[in-house]
Amino acid sequence: MLATALAVFVGRRGSPLAVGLLGSVFFFGMMVFAPLWGSVGDVLGRRRRLLVGLSTAAAMSSLAFVAVRSVAGVVGFRFVYAAFAVGVGPLLLSAVSSLGGRTHRGRAVGFLNSALAAGDVGGQFLVGVLLGLLAPSGVYAVVALVGLLATAAVTRLPDPPTEEPPKDDAAPRAANGLGRSPDDSGRSPDDSTPSAGRFDRSPDDLGPSAAELATAVRARLFPPAAERALLREKGLGRLYAGLFARHAAVKGVGSLVPVYLLSVVGVSTVTMGALLTVGSAAQLGFMPASGRLADAGPRRRLIFSGMAASGAYALVLATAPSFDAGLLRTATAGASFVLLAAGFSAMDVGVVSLLADAAPERETTLVGLRSTATGAGGVVGPVLVGVAVSLVGYQFAFALAGLLSFAAAGLVVGLPEPDREPRGGTEERPVVSPADRTVETAAGIPRPMRGDDD
Repeated sequence: MLATALAVFVGRRGSPLAVGLLGSVFFFGMMVFAPLWGSVGDVLGRRRRLLVGLSTAAAMSSLAFVAVRSVAGVVGFRFVYAAFAVGVGPLLLSAVSSLGGRTHRGRAVGFLNSALAAGDVGGQFLVGVLLGLLAPSGVYAVVALVGLLATAAVTRLPDPPTEEPPKDDAAPRAANGLGRSPDDSGRSPDDSTPSAGRFDRSPDDLGPSAAELATAVRARLFPPAAERALLREKGLGRLYAGLFARHAAVKGVGSLVPVYLLSVVGVSTVTMGALLTVGSAAQLGFMPASGRLADAGPRRRLIFSGMAASGAYALVLATAPSFDAGLLRTATAGASFVLLAAGFSAMDVGVVSLLADAAPERETTLVGLRSTATGAGGVVGPVLVGVAVSLVGYQFAFALAGLLSFAAAGLVVGLPEPDREPRGGTEERPVVSPADRTVETAAGIPRPMRGDDD
């Protein structure tokens, strides 16, 4: 809702580049903060208080747009909003994939994203109606109210169960980054009575100290050379490069779509809102189907197909104004959003499932790095497409973005397919550190936001 409203309001007063900057600063916030919150979630065990705090801060920061009048101020507060909003996805996405296990992970992520798509349908249509009825301040107030309702839902989520690791499972201090020695397993040496170690703290306790948390976050965001080799050995470096290019194209186009539909395609605000729901509605079917395909066949094939379909989306959308009849223009734009939904569903489920299989013990961090790659593309793409629109017009700029997405699909050709366990369900993951144990075996928390293709 907020992204669409901001694009329309800024597009009425500013240039295409100014609209593109709204997308760039949001995805810059994603690039910076998504892996940070993912690493904090690994250490704290995806605690509910962290989710409630981030959701509340995002909802309240959206109220700041009521008082901001300048385009520069709107762009600045868009970054503040992003700093909180992007943190929820990496924390909960990995938890949901844990619920499905290796053989059913794709299906779990697919059904989850279908629920998110249902929320997108209502939100996009609602904002289209509100844009024709309310002043900007009224629209922002409704967005904040919806955000607070989401926060209330987050408070109902259960904390993951805390498990106590075996005595011989403690990791060295240097390896886990949480100040634990090899002998500190959380129990007294002479009996089985739990001591006051890290694993015996109640769910309401504060957890690690600030220094311990900072050490663990640094270790995850800047892993040693042996762990960086994972990007080369399993092709993840090429995968992240492809995600960067694909999202530069799609986010560049997407940041200008509301203005494009209103000013070039020539639809009303209500029709615009309805068109923006097409992709989300289509995901209700595409996401579960992609999940089943991811569980049954090569996930790299889904990733390639999704990126190629994203390129087709931009090309088809660019042709919409070529038709004289308004109905054909609207139908062509709607068909392009169906292509985007199919492409995003296949790519997103394939990427998340492949990352979880490639290194289960670092799943949350790898998903956070995925957000970094997509965020970097989101930073560059809206500015490039905004400049291109100013120079060559919307249609040619969108066609160039489509070619970039096809190039991204070429980067992921031949990705290695990680091994999968032959059983389903929630599996015990390899333990990297005692603090990771409660994270990697936990399940049952849904993901409240996707952060993609809104």
